[in-house]
Amino acid sequence: MTTPKPLGNPRSPFPTPVGAFIDGRVSHDELLETARGVSQQDEQKIIEKKRHDVAVAQGELERAEGVRRSRRGAFTLHAGAFVVIGGAVAAMVTLLLGGTWFVWPLAAWSLGLGAHGVWLLREQDKGAIQARKRLAEAKDELDSYLSLSPAQRSIPPRDPSSPDEEEISSPRKRA
Repeated sequence: MTTPKPLGNPRSPFPTPVGAFIDGRVSHDELLETARGVSQQDEQKIIEKKRHDVAVAQGELERAEGVRRSRRGAFTLHAGAFVVIGGAVAAMVTLLLGGTWFVWPLAAWSLGLGAHGVWLLREQDKGAIQARKRLAEAKDELDSYLSLSPAQRSIPPRDPSSPDEEEISSPRKRA
């Protein structure tokens, strides 16, 4: 006759850390050590996220500066076309036709050029200013986090004035 095999896995599916269970309990120091290990991983994730936020903000600033440069270039092209084409039209009309009617189309075009200039002055810096502000905030947040000591970033040390769990769970005998 053979002995029956036990049902299930006799070994626990969870690995037991060295010294974790003494008398069926986890000590406070072991619990804090485990939590510190987790918090160090979390801390690296937090630092990487803050660095990523800085990189994203720098990308936004570069994009805003690129948009600003292209808008400024468009305005320069518009002003150059106004001067060259307006001067050519004025010269041709004056020399060939002897009139001054070219002033009216140039006046209308100058209103459009002026509106373009006003829009450029008002709008060109909004995106760049917002991007600079976001970059400064992201850098400040990263710097302030990195300036904290590791103890301030991770789990606080055990307060010596707080009672142990054993002291709380066991009734005290008074003499």
